[in-house]
Amino acid sequence: MSFLIRSVFWLGLVFMALPWDGESLRADLSSRAEQATRAVAREAQALCAKDPIGCASQAIALGKAFDPGSPEKSQDTLRAPDLAPAWRGPSNVTLSRR
Repeated sequence: MSFLIRSVFWLGLVFMALPWDGESLRADLSSRAEQATRAVAREAQALCAKDPIGCASQAIALGKAFDPGSPEKSQDTLRAPDLAPAWRGPSNVTLSRR
């Protein structure tokens, strides 16, 4: 659901930023984007009415994801076994001694 909301938002911004020749085309796209946003909002309200607890948890997660004051997640997620070199077969020197 949040993917749809974000997609509509960003696509609306992209369409508004494009250099269109006619003002009527811009107004038409604007009204269509507004209709799509209203449809997504209605769908979100319907889903939240069915599962208010799940909707609230998603809203909290979405708010934390877009909070500019929140600390960034660490990129250091590898453990020691992940950093160890991969297994390599016997070297050519060992094979030539046989």
